[in-house]
Amino acid sequence: MRYLVADLAGLLLFSAVGAAFHGTVPDAQLLLRTFLPLVFPWLAVAAVVGTYRTPGWRSFALTWAVAVPAGILLRQLLVGRLLSQGTLAFLLVGTATCGAVLLLVRLAVGLWERGRRRPDTAS
Repeated sequence: MRYLVADLAGLLLFSAVGAAFHGTVPDAQLLLRTFLPLVFPWLAVAAVVGTYRTPGWRSFALTWAVAVPAGILLRQLLVGRLLSQGTLAFLLVGTATCGAVLLLVRLAVGLWERGRRRPDTAS
């Protein structure tokens, strides 16, 4: 469950930072325009791959490699830019950047959990 929440937070962070980077105010439209088109493929691929049944880097990487490009293409379709000149660049840069954000969020969760499990040695 923690990785599901972390991944959704990572997708939302990617969406918000991307919007801000392009001069768009992150708002409710952002959810419809960018975040949800990423979430639906992510959840679908994760269900098929078993990303949350058997968490690991392999299932995470496979989910990222399939779901994020699918989500980006879905977003481009929904905003009417699927065949625009910038779609390929957005696909490549967005997939890589989103992967980095998701990876950093997952690493942060792992470090936080490790810190919580350590016994207090400052006695």
